[in-house]
Amino acid sequence: MSRLIFSLQQSPQFVDGTRFANGDLARVPSDAVVLTLEGSAIDDEGLSNLPPLESIRCLDLDSTKVSDRGLAKIASLSSLEELWLECTAVTDYGLLELRRLPNLKFVSVAYTNATASGIAALVEANPGVEVVS
Repeated sequence: MSRLIFSLQQSPQFVDGTRFANGDLARVPSDAVVLTLEGSAIDDEGLSNLPPLESIRCLDLDSTKVSDRGLAKIASLSSLEELWLECTAVTDYGLLELRRLPNLKFVSVAYTNATASGIAALVEANPGVEVVS
């Protein structure tokens, strides 16, 4: 299966936020379909600056300072299908927030503190989701 983060890189709604700081998130276009913040200085506080992203399908938070607290904001992005959380401080507690995402199909939690039981709980709540650890 092709991942959205790769297949939509040429889309006009692909937003490269890899150099963003927390305050920059307020300027993300509301029609963004893919937002990559990989390796940026974004943290939980910064995510509260995100505008409503009603069309967002993919969010890449790999190697950011996002933790469980930030996933509460992410859980409001109901159109989200793909979420990258590699090398973040996310735990099983944060994964509980993701159960509220009805369209979620893929989550990568490699190099996080998520456990097999937390992943199993997410999959039980969202049977169609693929979780990579």
